[in-house]
Amino acid sequence: MVAISKIIGRIGFLRDIDPRIPVSYGYELAPEYREKKNEQRLVFGDVIPLVRCQHHVNEDFNALNLNFSSQIYRSSTIWEHTPEDMYGSHTAALTAIKEILARHPDDECYPDSKRFFDLHPQLVRLHTLLGNEQSAAALIERLKSGMIQDLQGYQTLFDILKTVERYEDLLAFFQVAEQQYPDDKFIFYKLADIHRRLGNTELAEVYARKSNPRYELVGKPAPDFSVIALDGNPISLREYRGKVVLLHFWKVWRDFGTAETSDIKKVYDTYKDAGFDIIGVCLDGEEAITRSLPNYIKVNGIQWRQIFDAAAYSLLQQYDIGISGEAETGTLRLCLSNSLPRATLLFGKYIGTIISLSIPLIIGICMNTLIISLFGVLPFEPTYWLQIGGVVLFSVLYISVFTTLGLFISCLTRSSSVSLVLLLLVWVCFAVFIPRTGGLLASRLAELPDEKTVARQASETTHEILNRYGRDRFSAHWSPGEPLTRAAKIADAKQAIYNAYRQQQLHQVKLAQNISRISPTAIYQIGCEVLVGTGIKHYERFFKKAMEYRRRLLQFTYEEYPFNPNLFLEDAERQQLRETQTTLDKIPKFEDTPPDFSTTFAEASLDILLLFLFNLVFFMGAFLAFTRYDV
Repeated sequence: MVAISKIIGRIGFLRDIDPRIPVSYGYELAPEYREKKNEQRLVFGDVIPLVRCQHHVNEDFNALNLNFSSQIYRSSTIWEHTPEDMYGSHTAALTAIKEILARHPDDECYPDSKRFFDLHPQLVRLHTLLGNEQSAAALIERLKSGMIQDLQGYQTLFDILKTVERYEDLLAFFQVAEQQYPDDKFIFYKLADIHRRLGNTELAEVYARKSNPRYELVGKPAPDFSVIALDGNPISLREYRGKVVLLHFWKVWRDFGTAETSDIKKVYDTYKDAGFDIIGVCLDGEEAITRSLPNYIKVNGIQWRQIFDAAAYSLLQQYDIGISGEAETGTLRLCLSNSLPRATLLFGKYIGTIISLSIPLIIGICMNTLIISLFGVLPFEPTYWLQIGGVVLFSVLYISVFTTLGLFISCLTRSSSVSLVLLLLVWVCFAVFIPRTGGLLASRLAELPDEKTVARQASETTHEILNRYGRDRFSAHWSPGEPLTRAAKIADAKQAIYNAYRQQQLHQVKLAQNISRISPTAIYQIGCEVLVGTGIKHYERFFKKAMEYRRRLLQFTYEEYPFNPNLFLEDAERQQLRETQTTLDKIPKFEDTPPDFSTTFAEASLDILLLFLFNLVFFMGAFLAFTRYDV
């Protein structure tokens, strides 16, 4: 066991890795299992396994178990599902479980499988195996009547009724559960299993797809990804085009994970020269990855590359490049021991960070722009390229804000760990809290009328105009033969109400943006929208153009209308109106031309100025703090 823990840093299955290791699992030596094992021991007694071995399994058993009484016995993989293995017979297991439940009479009515480790399903199963069908049925009915209808209750009910193959009853219960939990994947998964066992293949397929959205990806090209691998180098799926690639999602410490890795290694060694490759995706937590994964790979000779969720770890690797990190390591004292001005050192760190962060940003934007242009989505027009260039420069200015902020905070602290915590706190405020708070405050300071109220006002206006013209003489909507001016007046009145509502909405959005501008992240988002001609500015322009187009279209309609728009038409005139034709070329065209770069730049000038001021304040703060920094 000590040897195993040295390999992977914790106890776990090492089945099939080395046949000479006689033991696969040590419950007592794994801290994450200790509490559960102690509780199980209080319930079952000393018959539960202390140590399990799965090296020598065959068709008769899946594991050898050493219990707390120093006895060895064979069992299935999940020993809780076959208690007769522990107690020696079905009768002894039935008696033991009854005694266990008798010690908890207040809880017997509720099938809490978490506390009693699936005792009720096993009790039903043992009654059935021993021919006590009436006892099994009575127990099922008692449990059904006392079951709490939550997910845990449905899980236990499923295990109980599945034991006696009462799938029709299960279907009825889980149809109710589907109404109670309409979006729960667990319920969908169970319904798929039930329909499959009842022979309802099509319904089983439907629920299987609902239970796992990734089901839709089967048969389709795998989505590409590009991340940093465990070795520190970039890796992407497109590098493996033309090969048979296995994406192996695994964990170091999981029993089936490590055993599976051993089997996969054999396949890899056999077919790696025939176009087969593997990308390992480690799902362990930070501690396991940093402590166990590299050593495990080395000891077991795993040759394929590994990736993991590196977002948090990249922060951990980057936070100590500031002043406090170099002060801790002594690098700062070494630098300043030479004739190097502090201002030069600080400015050099700033320039180096900006360059290192801007290069991948610019390359990524250029590559995406080139791809879009090659497919004809983006025309090669000077305005578009100027807007893209403006966004790139604005992005560099935004990166610069957090670079100067990092230098400033680093100059105020003595510990790189404290710097990291403060930077994360500030980032959460700037990127999450302030933008959301701006919208919340705006909704309180500039409240909007309810949409139903606006709709009711528009409806009342319509009825008022109808009454003015005489309701009995008109249809609900305009039709040929009725005065054209009536329809225009109704539309104008309703449009005025909705326009006023839209202006209130615009005011609220602008207020939220102005409040959020105390955050560089909000400023960057607003500024980018303005530079590319989208966002609230584009909506205002579009709205004004739409209103102008409506006016021109209405004027055109009046000019082309061959009769008096204030009078009713006779039958002959209606027929003539229906036969009246006009060409599309005569109808006014709506044009939504994008603004030129000078216009968008002028509109974004406030956001550019604010980001520049953030840079100036943070850099001056870093400079003043660094000049007084004691190394």
